[in-house]
Amino acid sequence: MASKIPGSFPLSAPSRLSQGEIAELYPLPRRLMNGAQPIGGAMEHPHPEIRPGVCPELLAETQAIVFPAGIAISALAAEVFYFDVILHSSAPGSFYLGAGVLAAIVMALICRFSDLNSIPAIIAGEARTRMIMLSVSISFALLLCIFNLLSVSGSFPWGWLALWYAFSIGFLLTARLGILLWARLLKAETRLLQRVAVYGTMDLAHRVAEQLFAEERNLVLTGIYSDDLSSLTHGLAAGGMQELIAAAQIGACDRIILAMPSAAKEEILEAIADLEVLPIDVQLCPDAMSVPSGIACTQGACGLVLVDLQRPPLDGRGIVLKAVMDYVLAPIALVVFSPLMLAIAAAIKLDSRGPVFFVQSRHGYNHRVVRVVKFRTMSVTEDGPVVTQAVRDDRRVTRVGRFLRRTSLDELPQLFNVLQGELSLVGPRPHAVAHNESYARLLHRYANRHKVKPGITGWAQVNGCRGETKTPEDMRQRVELDLYYIKKWSPWLDIQIMARTALVPFFSSNVY
Repeated sequence: MASKIPGSFPLSAPSRLSQGEIAELYPLPRRLMNGAQPIGGAMEHPHPEIRPGVCPELLAETQAIVFPAGIAISALAAEVFYFDVILHSSAPGSFYLGAGVLAAIVMALICRFSDLNSIPAIIAGEARTRMIMLSVSISFALLLCIFNLLSVSGSFPWGWLALWYAFSIGFLLTARLGILLWARLLKAETRLLQRVAVYGTMDLAHRVAEQLFAEERNLVLTGIYSDDLSSLTHGLAAGGMQELIAAAQIGACDRIILAMPSAAKEEILEAIADLEVLPIDVQLCPDAMSVPSGIACTQGACGLVLVDLQRPPLDGRGIVLKAVMDYVLAPIALVVFSPLMLAIAAAIKLDSRGPVFFVQSRHGYNHRVVRVVKFRTMSVTEDGPVVTQAVRDDRRVTRVGRFLRRTSLDELPQLFNVLQGELSLVGPRPHAVAHNESYARLLHRYANRHKVKPGITGWAQVNGCRGETKTPEDMRQRVELDLYYIKKWSPWLDIQIMARTALVPFFSSNVY
């Protein structure tokens, strides 16, 4: 008889799961797919597909960015409408842009210190119309005070200010409605439920799951994993560490809790090292499952001792900012470089036989394989278990290809990968699957570079690590730079890397 947690689904999954079997069982357990209720939360309909979960903080961070930006955009829209449409005249745009930026800063501060971006309110679908109107009014009142102190309050027309106020309220209410509809859609698809997997000894893992999911209402248990041979033999666990990592890599869980005895120090350290490759939350719940109040520790709302071991490299705000940069700059780059890309395509066809583009399988975010597009630079298109790197005076490289590789112009088609969400403009460079697997066996922490999206350019590339990697030491240096980028990521670092990328072809001598 399979073991069962009170109020949950029977833990009767096969002892060893293939990728296909995991895809059938997750993100929700088998009973949930048949319409049962998830542990700790209601579910509108069965959800058999694996779709990535969305952290609620992402909704709040999106709103925190959109609201101040809307104030600034409304200032320019009001200027155009008031002067061009109503007065049929022109006005100095710099003043109105400056006023919009100043108001955006004030609005951002108000949102930060108020509950306007409250995550529970967004998830519950509360419109908070009065709060939005009050925040806009306070922003404009403070702005007028600033203008009065600077003695510029009389230098702008009040008609424009009235339009700006009306446009701002209209924009913010519309944006709020859009975010609420987004939250409602995610909630209907159960993508706002955090999917949690528990790994450890079976008795402690069951106790953790029973206590955690009885109190936390936004969680769903995706499985209990253990490498204990008896639990695997009797089908009590959904699998061991390998199955847990495979499930996380296909998006079947968003958080992992290690339920292991404190005395098992070596096993805990080994599990932490194994899970280090995943870009998700990892927590430790030792056998001291609850502690008296007043003792310094990380303690969840359910009374469990939950020690944070690992956090994703990017938080909600980082995800939004990086996505905005990718989806704004990539289309602009495609428009700017489209004439050059057409000329390159014609040159490739005239220079040698074969297709214009070269498509290769490479490891992307969370070890998922993506199909990367490049301009063809060789007479061969290798994409299999054996991929030979280009070397100096390589006869496979075409005449046009040599120029493209030297200038990195062969990477331009990857802008389409960015628009598809497979790559980022900046990030660790993806390697061919064959190379990736061999490097992962040779280098410690190599797999950690997959905790963010790979990029067209990266910190390693602008620091001279381009072209052939002749020795493991060459790749080790590249991996260290990639891990530094992941640890130190910021929008300003991305901007710096993109600016330096334009200079790399003129100072790099190891690309051929």
